Amino acid sequence: VEQWRKLADTALRMTGQFSESNLDLLLYQMQTESGGNPNAINDWDINAQNGTPSKGLMQVIDPTFKSYAYPGYDTNI
Repeated sequence: VEQWRKLADTALRMTGQFSESNLDLLLYQMQTESGGNPNAINDWDINAQNGTPSKGLMQVIDPTFKSYAYPGYDTNI
């Protein structure tokens, strides 16, 4: 997940949530969710069974992504 450190740093700063601790926690969560694979898809849990699998680095479902994504950053989970 270290390859995503700079991007995660930028995202936290954009949202006013940056601290070294938050950055480390975000990367830790990314490791547990996707292992740093931006194409990861969970096709077995209840979300997937309901037709909205968790996806991406942080394993979120499409409706959540669409609700919280910043304009200009809302095209690729």
